[in-house]
Amino acid sequence: MQPSRRAFLLGRRPPGTPWDAFRRRLERTAQGRVDELEPGPNGRALLQPARREDVRHARALCQEYGVALLLHGADGAHVPALRPVLYVDPSLLVG
Repeated sequence: MQPSRRAFLLGRRPPGTPWDAFRRRLERTAQGRVDELEPGPNGRALLQPARREDVRHARALCQEYGVALLLHGADGAHVPALRPVLYVDPSLLVG
């Protein structure tokens, strides 16, 4: 099996964390904006969905990866300390 030219030129990609995989998948599929607020295994990110499907897909990914899904601006008492969190800001969704 021959390695690809891309791997030869760019080197092997270091293995990522589940948080990195979650974020990459969300960024690839969401039409809205995804901003990482805190990096790391227990990271924080903000999704500003452009369509309702963005929220549905984010919810499915959160369930798959064990990421807490919270409404942006939620009280700090609801934020899990040892778990990654995706905040959703639905202010751009219309109707």
